[in-house]
Amino acid sequence: MKTNYFLRQIFLIMNQCFVILFSVVVFKAEFSLDINASIQLYFITLFLFDAYYISYTNVKNSKTISYLSLLLICVSWQFLLEITTGVEAMSTLSQILRSPISLATLFFMLDFLFQAQKYKYKKPIQIVMTLICVITSLSRFVSIDIFYILLRFELLITFLIILFIFAIHHTANDAR
Repeated sequence: MKTNYFLRQIFLIMNQCFVILFSVVVFKAEFSLDINASIQLYFITLFLFDAYYISYTNVKNSKTISYLSLLLICVSWQFLLEITTGVEAMSTLSQILRSPISLATLFFMLDFLFQAQKYKYKKPIQIVMTLICVITSLSRFVSIDIFYILLRFELLITFLIILFIFAIHHTANDAR
């Protein structure tokens, strides 16, 4: 258990170093930041602080809390990449992050709602949604139109899975 905790802390320290390095490169390249970018930097700081604090206090290695921390870090990186408008590579990375953020949100929601319980079809849902996430992310390199179609499809499937899981567990609880 302590090994996982220390590995998470090392990951967070490395993430913070990458954020600092990225920020230095962006500001060294003299990107002009408007008021929207300043607000995004404020939110990035809040999200990263929350992610680090949540992970630091997660001594018992709760998977749900780890998902929340990962979700906050992913959203922070998406905001950080969107600050650099005009750089095609950063814009592409920001777009690609949308699919894993959707996946992390789904996993966090389901783990949060069914904390100690196993919900039905957990493994198949994780496999299918991870596969859809990978296909959606890779489709960005093929065509932006296909990417956005698959991203909307992924969000629709995510919503339908949540409804399906709630319906199954609602009827299972009514049967008891």
